[in-house]
Amino acid sequence: MKKRAHGPAFFCLTMDCLVYLFMFYKQPSIEFFGVIFETPMTAFTDVLVTVVCWYAYYQLRKINGDPVIKRYLLIYFASMGFATLVGGIMGHALIHYFNLYFKIPGWFTSMLSIAFIERACIVKARPFISNTTATIFSVLNIVELLTFMVLSFSTLNFLFVEFHTAYGFAVVVFSFSIFLYRRTRNRGNKLFIFAVIASAPAAIFFMSGIGIGPWFNHVDISHVFMMISAWLFYQGSKYMIADSPSTNG
Repeated sequence: MKKRAHGPAFFCLTMDCLVYLFMFYKQPSIEFFGVIFETPMTAFTDVLVTVVCWYAYYQLRKINGDPVIKRYLLIYFASMGFATLVGGIMGHALIHYFNLYFKIPGWFTSMLSIAFIERACIVKARPFISNTTATIFSVLNIVELLTFMVLSFSTLNFLFVEFHTAYGFAVVVFSFSIFLYRRTRNRGNKLFIFAVIASAPAAIFFMSGIGIGPWFNHVDISHVFMMISAWLFYQGSKYMIADSPSTNG
């Protein structure tokens, strides 16, 4: 009969498991026809996020409804798809041939996309909030975008892109979606809430370094949750656009 692990032995085993999980695995590069591809799985999962976003863009173009919300959400999916494509190719796969400044186009485009989905939620809420509140959030929408763009460019630190995304999703999209769902019971707002919740693990895995191994590290796992979040935003966008047209731009 086997004895159950306990005491120091069990503690050491647990710590070994935690050390194994909390590792920032460096993903090996591969060479193909003389071209070196860095972090190939990370680049691949980035491109998968692009596929989801551009598929959403293509499908949402066919839906008739609120023209203002539709325009903002189409820009969101188109720009986020471009950002993850640039990030996957220039920011990861071919970073060996470029410097850090080549990451900026992808960073800026992703920040712009977040600003547009923020704007969509603000516009959707206009009939239910005061003009002053709407104006404040509309101005903040621009101010915070420009602020984090300057900070990310001047420091070349992706952390400011994450801060911008966290503010846009958690403070604006999530809060306005809860507010709107309570007022309208629109399924699109409910799906937006789930989309923001699904994006939270992406940030947690990215910052914590929790990975399965070098070929599926913390960044790759983060991209999987980004895909899930993008898909939920797409499903919610169908209801957001099909809802009655907005009267405010």
